[in-house]
Amino acid sequence: MNKEIDLQETWTELESGTSLRKTAKKHEISHPTLLRKLRRNDEKRYTRIMKSMNPRNPVVKRSRALSKVSAGLLKEFEDGTSLGELSRKYAVYKRTLQRRFINIFGDRYRELIKTRRVGFGSKTGLGDSELETEIMKLLKENGIRFNFHTALAVEGHRYIPDFVVGDNTVIEVTGMTTRRYWEHTSEKLMRYIKSGHKVVLVIQRRKLKSVQHYFPRPSKWFVVIEYEGLRANFHRYLETITSTTENI
Repeated sequence: MNKEIDLQETWTELESGTSLRKTAKKHEISHPTLLRKLRRNDEKRYTRIMKSMNPRNPVVKRSRALSKVSAGLLKEFEDGTSLGELSRKYAVYKRTLQRRFINIFGDRYRELIKTRRVGFGSKTGLGDSELETEIMKLLKENGIRFNFHTALAVEGHRYIPDFVVGDNTVIEVTGMTTRRYWEHTSEKLMRYIKSGHKVVLVIQRRKLKSVQHYFPRPSKWFVVIEYEGLRANFHRYLETITSTTENI
């Protein structure tokens, strides 16, 4: 008899680290039958999981070790450690951490994220980098309300800008200089502007020259601020950051 199983639940179990044999036993089907059902349902997803379960893959060894301390990782996150800091500490991608937290802890993680991203931004006062943390401190010190890492729908795409001030101002803080990153980011910045958002880009002076050819044309809709000296000159940037697009 061909037993029906909840494939979505099965995918979630496997992606959270449960072995194929344990999953097959739980659903009371044979191991080969489970493999056949998964492959027929989504071959690309099946291939990705098969590669991830290869014991010779160093990434798998790291992932398995990480799964053993997931509860400890979430506790560190609850205590104020940012995802970026956890990512660097455990040598794992930030998106992998986010996916693991969602798969294992579900609503507990989602509720925690909400408390860190409303009102005056992050509840802990920490960004995912030193640059983000400094911007956050300056905004708070000047009484500027903002949202931190909240989703923004733009022209059919979903982005997560570093900061959103008011309804229309997006602040992006970056230290990246790779071509691949900027090809994606320049397209994102243009979409922000076309959809009526003002964009403020904060970048370190030493990295500015190598990437400025990717920037949109300077205008009242797009402003570049050098990170160096930002605190000393922040009062000069307040009008740029807080003015709405209606005043442009």
